[in-house]
Amino acid sequence: MGGSDKYNITKKIINSLLKKNINFEVNIVLGKLYDHDKEISKLINKNPHFHIIRNPTSLTSLMQESIIGIITFGITVYESAICRLPVFVISHSTENHESAKLVEKYGWISYVGKYNKINYDLVTKNLLNLMNNKNELEKMKKACLQIDGLGPQRIADHIQKL
Repeated sequence: MGGSDKYNITKKIINSLLKKNINFEVNIVLGKLYDHDKEISKLINKNPHFHIIRNPTSLTSLMQESIIGIITFGITVYESAICRLPVFVISHSTENHESAKLVEKYGWISYVGKYNKINYDLVTKNLLNLMNNKNELEKMKKACLQIDGLGPQRIADHIQKL
């Protein structure tokens, strides 16, 4: 949810997941500026399904090992596509809200809304439904192929031609 998660979206998602009897691993990625670590540790209270990962050296490797993600809108949306990771996306600003709605039509993200206007229990329900819908997950993974990760190189090539 960004390096700091200033709206503590992570806590809301964890609270919602804890209400369900999940039988899968949940990696909770906390950025270097996140300051609610102790609160999150207390919340998950040694639940064996939840794992805190603080300031990972490689978010890419975590995405490649995952089935699905929940993230806020930003560069990570495009990184997730390169990793072929379907994601649920939450926005934390009006600008990101509009951008996420535009990107959703390409199929690799499911946009759930702006952080302060969504039902987190519904997000969890939809997440669990998608995890059990292998056809839809595969469809979202295929949609990820629209992003090839070569955009910076194309821009650099264009600049060099100027």
